[in-house]
Amino acid sequence: MLQFPHWSSWLKVAGVLLPIATILNIIAYSTKAWIVYEAAAHGTYDHWGVYSVCKGYLHVQEDCFFIIGADYPAWYKAVQGVGSVGLVMLFTTLVILIMYMCLPDLNDNKNMRLLLLIACFLSSLFCFMAVILYGSKWLQLFDTSRERAGAFLSWSYGFACIAVVFDIIAAIMVLVDFAKHADDDAPPANNFFL
Repeated sequence: MLQFPHWSSWLKVAGVLLPIATILNIIAYSTKAWIVYEAAAHGTYDHWGVYSVCKGYLHVQEDCFFIIGADYPAWYKAVQGVGSVGLVMLFTTLVILIMYMCLPDLNDNKNMRLLLLIACFLSSLFCFMAVILYGSKWLQLFDTSRERAGAFLSWSYGFACIAVVFDIIAAIMVLVDFAKHADDDAPPANNFFL
């Protein structure tokens, strides 16, 4: 059995949660089920992803196209941009964490711990902003209350939300590990008066 004595329990939790968050984010951003819209009169369904929309029937998607251009609101483009940056930052954090955990020489490097902390919190921030922005504005994609009644957030959005929660928990674990190491790196207290 592999044993890694230089890993703290906090980093082990982050080491489990960050890959899961990354996989969930990849699935969420690459699928077309952030919103499912049912047009009851026609029996058709629209499946909205962050980057594409497919129109068709319940389990048959006939016409798919990418969501790029001036036809969509600015907030939608912001979700695409912020979500993309968040996903890149999540990959970066995962690479830094793997390097930090697997290379014992980097474990004593305070700058590496700081870089891991900053990358983890930035990925959390960007992914959180994308999920919150999409969740608060998605009804604006539909013009009438009848259209809004047939639309609902779906499983891809749920995966993105779960990924954000895992990412935030991992960032907190990295912060606790950083604080623990900061206490270890602190110079001894001056006991002159004791």
